[in-house]
Amino acid sequence: MPKTFVSNPFRIIGIGASAGGLEPLTALLANVSTTSGMALIVIQHQTANGQSLLTEILARAAKVRVVEAEHDMEVTPNVVYVSPNKFNLEVRRTLRLMPRNQSNRKQMIDLLFRSIAESQGSRSGAVILSGALSDGVEGIKLIKQAGGVTFAQSPDTTKFKSMPENAIKTGCVDYVRTPEEIGRQLSDLEG
Repeated sequence: MPKTFVSNPFRIIGIGASAGGLEPLTALLANVSTTSGMALIVIQHQTANGQSLLTEILARAAKVRVVEAEHDMEVTPNVVYVSPNKFNLEVRRTLRLMPRNQSNRKQMIDLLFRSIAESQGSRSGAVILSGALSDGVEGIKLIKQAGGVTFAQSPDTTKFKSMPENAIKTGCVDYVRTPEEIGRQLSDLEG
């Protein structure tokens, strides 16, 4: 079990996606209330080349404010933070960006989820959306061990099933839902 220190008095939810993740991300965020009282942090596997428009696309879909994460940025409730392309992201007392490289790019969701579990304990949460391979599986386990809440996109609603299916197989996923249902249920979580 990770060593836990609660750094923020509100819930922080990590959302990981990969291939086929844009549509579920926009559907989920379109259903999150502006008064949920939590912070959401989005990280998606993307090609390292070029500029990502993910923040702008998600901002058009979401009811809550969406910003690109910056190093040492303070985390506040009712905001969605999007990890910039080419960086991994951790949550400690503030957001920490680290350059993505060959050795850490396949576990970037796990890295984010681990940091949320360690920094937030029972106020942590994780969502796994459409994607290939198994990034996020170890992080989901850590969130669950810390007493956090976990979600996976229903595999029959994904373009790429392996990330949600692998997360579900751990036995550590509390809820398997459509992206819309996840957004609504996140809005109803307490503390």
